[in-house]
Amino acid sequence: MLSLVPHGTRRDLPGWSETPEEMMARYGAIGEAIEVAALASKSAYGDRAEAALLVALAMEESAFAPDVDKGPCYRGTRGGAWWSRCDGGTSYSVWQVKAYRRSDGTLVTGTELQASRTLAAKRALSLATGALGGCKKLPERERLSAYLRGTCREGLAGAHKRYDLWKRVEAWNPKP
Repeated sequence: MLSLVPHGTRRDLPGWSETPEEMMARYGAIGEAIEVAALASKSAYGDRAEAALLVALAMEESAFAPDVDKGPCYRGTRGGAWWSRCDGGTSYSVWQVKAYRRSDGTLVTGTELQASRTLAAKRALSLATGALGGCKKLPERERLSAYLRGTCREGLAGAHKRYDLWKRVEAWNPKP
């Protein structure tokens, strides 16, 4: 995450500046949530691939912005340049997931998603692996379109960006 968005490369939004130490602690907590979600997943992609997928999705959805991570998402003034951020205030966490109902019918709220990075990471991973498996008629590089739009669509540049970054992160090998 640090190599994707180092400290000082992002413009601070009002009320959301952080020191390098604060950013490192926050990135560490995001990393822990990614690890828990990837290890708990039952999909066939494998822990490393799933962790890389969550890193890529968070990068492309939010660039790990502190306001999006901790909440509330900074949106500025109604109708202003920032107003549409976080899908108009309906998406939460660095993965930009929406409130949803569990299989038993209970609602998982945006507040819960914002409060638990692990819950948000697990939901994002479920949506992403569902998109990859559910859009089989599309080329693999296009399948994350369902994560972005909820339906399988060809030609979404955002799906390509997320897929390409996923594969780059997955192939990355840290130096010892």
